[in-house]
Amino acid sequence: ADRTSRMSARLQSIRIDGDVLYFTLFLRNRSHIAFDIDFVRFYIRDRRTPRRTVTQERELLPLDIHGLERPRVEGRCGKTVTAALDKFTLADGKLLAIEIYEKGGGRHLYLTVRHRHIEHAEPFH
Repeated sequence: ADRTSRMSARLQSIRIDGDVLYFTLFLRNRSHIAFDIDFVRFYIRDRRTPRRTVTQERELLPLDIHGLERPRVEGRCGKTVTAALDKFTLADGKLLAIEIYEKGGGRHLYLTVRHRHIEHAEPFH
């Protein structure tokens, strides 16, 4: 979970169906100012980066994102967003980073997902 400026994001679940992973995020706005979502970004990066070394990031493009038809979290409300990505696994020392950016604002949310969380993805019934 990430909490900044009375905004919070939490990874609710990871599910798998065939070759597609579904990440369900819950965004909660505890302020009275609406949070307009500019974009959601998924990428794989190194877990630890020693100083003075180049980090490599590989962006994952979602197949579909449900819940962003109206990309806004009203004040004092919550919103569920589900992103579908091609299946993948993480190598040792890597993690999945999820960033949610506010349009024209400074409240950016950042979540990290480790390999063990993806390994425990539950199938749809």
